[in-house]
Amino acid sequence: MSAIVTNKFRQSNAKNFYDSFGSDKYYLFLGRSEAWDDDNSPPIPKDSIVSETKQYRDMIAAKHISSADVSYVLPRRNWTTNTIYDMYHHNVSATSPSTSGETNLWDSTFYVMNQNYNVYICISNNYGVVSTAEPTGTSNNIITTGDGYKWKYLYTLSTADVQKFLSLDFIPVLQNTSVAAAATPGSIDFIKLISGGSGYVNGTYTAVTIHGDGNSGTVDIVITSGSISSVVINNVGTGYTFASIDLTTYEDITITTVNANLDPIISPTTGHGADNNKELGGVFVMVNTTLSGIEGSGDFLVNQDFRQVGLIKNPESSGVAATASTLSCLKSLVVVGFGVTDFVIDEIITGSATGGIGYVADFDSGTGVLKYIQQSETGYGLDTDGDIDTFSIFDTITGATSTASGTVSSVSPPEIDLYSGDIIYVENRMPIPRATDQQENIKLIVEF
Repeated sequence: MSAIVTNKFRQSNAKNFYDSFGSDKYYLFLGRSEAWDDDNSPPIPKDSIVSETKQYRDMIAAKHISSADVSYVLPRRNWTTNTIYDMYHHNVSATSPSTSGETNLWDSTFYVMNQNYNVYICISNNYGVVSTAEPTGTSNNIITTGDGYKWKYLYTLSTADVQKFLSLDFIPVLQNTSVAAAATPGSIDFIKLISGGSGYVNGTYTAVTIHGDGNSGTVDIVITSGSISSVVINNVGTGYTFASIDLTTYEDITITTVNANLDPIISPTTGHGADNNKELGGVFVMVNTTLSGIEGSGDFLVNQDFRQVGLIKNPESSGVAATASTLSCLKSLVVVGFGVTDFVIDEIITGSATGGIGYVADFDSGTGVLKYIQQSETGYGLDTDGDIDTFSIFDTITGATSTASGTVSSVSPPEIDLYSGDIIYVENRMPIPRATDQQENIKLIVEF
């Protein structure tokens, strides 16, 4: 038995993910203030229950992601002169590869973005010549450039789109309502002349019918020296999923030697520009957000670094679905009586009464609030008995590096309920320091 998982399956999964931002709650989280074994070479994230629970315990803060922070994206392909581009074809396969040899339309270079952030698909690459004239304009008609290429305009990125979703490697996929309204389902915008045949009667033949399951498609054919020298679309027609041109039905065109080979190229069933993500084979979704200084009233720490970024779906806070715009993911203590010596970031603290061990993520000497992490590693949260012990009120804690010491007056859990929701994406990075006066723009690309 033979089977395939089609590109549409991947697109469907991408769409389900994209649409779910309107109903589910997603949060982008930062984590891992502790150094990796080699900070210059972060480990590849593992997909296991053990790894997931560690990721929860390493979380620092999380920010809600709205549907406005999400976009379909595609690999970025800037139009560049002296490049041979592939052309759109409804039948790119192993037996009918693109000009570049790709066996799948969506892996081929059949779309480009110009310097004005207009996106086009290539309707004809003029039989594989280099492109030397950049496509421009926003006409709904096919655009022919000086190098013989034919392009179909799809959409333009706004300034906001460029700032939010354009990256060095990806461009957002948008929908132009004017282009979509003008789209012709199953149209034929180009006839590829593979071979002109021989033995035909010279002349110009107008309105030659394009046969198939559509209607109204016609072409004008010019025959020179007994061979077809030109095929020009007269009417693109509509409703085609297969098509052919039978010259034998025209009594003036007599075949005496070799049949011509004409390849009518058919648009998607909804027409060019009707559904850009489907037409361009979109299986990528970008999540974008910006973090500013001590966002969330200090939930996002400054003077601290992070090494992990991820997405968590439908977490809870105090036993109910989280709704806050930001959440602190750290345990915290209020320490009193610590004198003139402050606890320092990234040091280990130990509780004298409970034996609790923690890793300092942040300390505010003005309020005495100390935020910390406890991980399942000896000396970083785990005591010598193999337990993670909790700190308690009246416990005395001491910093291993600072030697600061104070009494715990209150204990608070994270604002996000530990292990609630589902971590669906994790990315390990080199350390990224944070400061009060800086912003981090974080773009996550999820491929389906």
